[in-house]
Amino acid sequence: MKAILIDDEQLALNYLEHQLVHIADVEIIGKFTDPMVGKRAIEKNEIDIVFLDIQIPKLNGIELAEQLLEMKPQLQIVFVTAMYMVAGMRSFTRKSGCRCKMERSFRNMKEKK
Repeated sequence: MKAILIDDEQLALNYLEHQLVHIADVEIIGKFTDPMVGKRAIEKNEIDIVFLDIQIPKLNGIELAEQLLEMKPQLQIVFVTAMYMVAGMRSFTRKSGCRCKMERSFRNMKEKK
């Protein structure tokens, strides 16, 4: 699955990338600290899954997810957050979470595809 990562914190992006490279079938196409640049990359590329922070400047992650899903309804979105729980989301994982939980979120997204 082709993935894009969006988070305003470069350290969080690097950590997420480090965790995802150990999961089979994940190809990271890009990682972005600017949500608008990330959105343009998603528009221009065939992307299967987006790992998206909820609290990002300019446009919050939930608003960005809504825009992305209007454009590409088949897109899978995993909210990556420091918060403990996010109600009503397809999937989420904590930034500080272990790889096993991230793998579980990824498998769930892959099965729903």
